[in-house]
Amino acid sequence: TKFSMTDLVEAQTTVASRLPAHLKRGEVITPIVDQVKNYAVATKGVDMDQSAEAVTGFLQSTGKDISTAEKAAAQARRASNMLIRMQKLGGMSHDDLMPFVQRGASAGHIAGLSDETMGALAIGLRRSNISGDQAGTALRTLSAKLVAPTSKGLSALATAGIDYNEFTKLPGGLSVDNLEGKFRQDFGK
Repeated sequence: TKFSMTDLVEAQTTVASRLPAHLKRGEVITPIVDQVKNYAVATKGVDMDQSAEAVTGFLQSTGKDISTAEKAAAQARRASNMLIRMQKLGGMSHDDLMPFVQRGASAGHIAGLSDETMGALAIGLRRSNISGDQAGTALRTLSAKLVAPTSKGLSALATAGIDYNEFTKLPGGLSVDNLEGKFRQDFGK
């Protein structure tokens, strides 16, 4: 599929509008737009503008470093490949991918889930006839429970022989001083 110059300019404009001010440089935008083209070609019924929203949405939701031309090229290529792979392996449409990324990718990233893990979850749920928006909401909920499990969740992990504390990454770790600070904050003493 060939795209007109107007399509390319619109994609560049969309990419630029979605980037922070310090990244609105041609050297960062150009490699992203190249991958926007690849996604648009591989995705049925998607124009360059929709493709730009998909690729930049994935990059931003998953916190990718695109500060240089090389990093932007590598991360945009990885993002478009991941999105295309999710479509092919999971039978997902663009309309499934967008709400999944919008609703769940940021939470999954914050919880420490890899792109592959999030993609596998989306694929598995789609194969089970669960739409992208529901899968994104499920990812957001699962991520929240991983970051801050309920007491029942902690009990279930302990019953399964999993020590939740081995997997947490608290700054400074859990200590008596930090715990006392928390109690002082809660109870004012």
